[in-house]
Amino acid sequence: MDLMEEMNTCCNNDQKIEGFLRQEWDCVCAELGMSPAPEIFTDLIAGYQNPNRGYHSLLHLWWVIKEAKKYMSVMENPAEVMMALFYHDAIYNPRIPDTENVVLSLNRCMDVLRSGEISQNIRINISKIIMGTLHDKPPLSADEALARDIDLSMIIGFAPETIETLMRKEYAFVPEDVYLIARKRVLKSFYLNDHLFLSQPFQEQDSKMRIWLLKMIQYNGARVVVGGTFDLFHKGHRLLIKKAFEYAGKNPSSIVTIGLTSDKTASKKSHIVQPFTVRERQIRNFIAREKYQAGYVIQSLDNPEGDLLSNPDYDFFIASKETEENAKKVLALRNNTDLPPIIPNLIEVVTDGNGRISSTRLRKEMRSN
Repeated sequence: MDLMEEMNTCCNNDQKIEGFLRQEWDCVCAELGMSPAPEIFTDLIAGYQNPNRGYHSLLHLWWVIKEAKKYMSVMENPAEVMMALFYHDAIYNPRIPDTENVVLSLNRCMDVLRSGEISQNIRINISKIIMGTLHDKPPLSADEALARDIDLSMIIGFAPETIETLMRKEYAFVPEDVYLIARKRVLKSFYLNDHLFLSQPFQEQDSKMRIWLLKMIQYNGARVVVGGTFDLFHKGHRLLIKKAFEYAGKNPSSIVTIGLTSDKTASKKSHIVQPFTVRERQIRNFIAREKYQAGYVIQSLDNPEGDLLSNPDYDFFIASKETEENAKKVLALRNNTDLPPIIPNLIEVVTDGNGRISSTRLRKEMRSN
C-alpha cells in the first residue's frame, strides 16, 4: 500500500487512526516511564475530534505522529518529541490567538507529565518543543526544528485545495472577505521567509512548499498587480502580462490589475507615446487571444506606484528587472505601511539579436527605416 492509499484509508476510518495513535501513545509513555490512566488518552483524542476542527483535527495528529516515526533515528530525544507532538494542538480554539492555544495545550501536557512524575528537565524540553510549533522564533535545538517542520509538513502532504478547505472549515464563523485577506496574509508572510523548513531532513522540500503556498493563495483568489506604459506593445510587454496571469492561476475569482500610464503622465516622456486608448486596446486584444481564466482590470496610472501604497488586496507584484530599482523603492514604501505583505516577482529583460527590446529602441528603428 503506497502513502496515498494509506492516507485515504486512514482518513476515512477514525477507528484505524485511533488504533495507530493508541499504539504510539503506549510506546511514548513506556519510553518516558509513565503509565497514565486510560482516560488521559481518551480525552486527548476527543479534543482532536471536535467537529469544529478542520485542519487541526485527528487527521493532523495522525499525520505528525506518522511522519515523526520516519525521523526518530535522527532525533536526540525521540520520546520527548513524540509526546510534544501528541499535545501541541491538544487545545485549539480558532477564536483565540494561537499563542493562547499552544499555552493551554502545553499546560495540559505538563499536568499529565507531572502526574507521571516525569523529571523537570524532560518537562522543560517537551515544553520548548511544543512552544516551537508556534513558528514565531528560531528553534534552539535540532529536535525543536524537526518537530516544527513535521508540524508544517502536512501542508505538502495533501492537495492545496484540500488544506484550504480544512482551514476554511475551522474559521467558518469569519466573514468571507475578512477571512480571505487574513488567510492570504498568513500564507504570504510565510512564503517571504528565506527558509520555510529549518531542519536538515526537510530542507529539500522548500521548493515544493513554495509552490503549494502559491497554489493556496490562488485557491483563495489571487490579486496580482503589474504596471507600465505598454507603448508599441511588444514581446517584453506580452511576457510581463503572461507572468501576471500565471501568478493569478486558473481561479476565475483571481484578478490581475494592470496599471496603464495615463496620457497626461506619458506626455512628460521625451518621445511620443501612443494614446491611452490604443495601448489599452492592444492589451485587451492580447488577453482575449490568450483566453486567460482569471479576470482583469485596467487602471489609468498618474503616478508610478498607482494604488500599491493603499490597496490591501494585492498578493503579487510583477515587474521587469529593467525597472528593478523603482520597483524596490515602491515595495520598501509599502513595507513601511500596515498593509498585508506582497510577493514580488521580477522577470528577466527580454532581448533579441539587437539587444534589449524596448519601445524606445523600436521607435528608433522605425524612424531609421
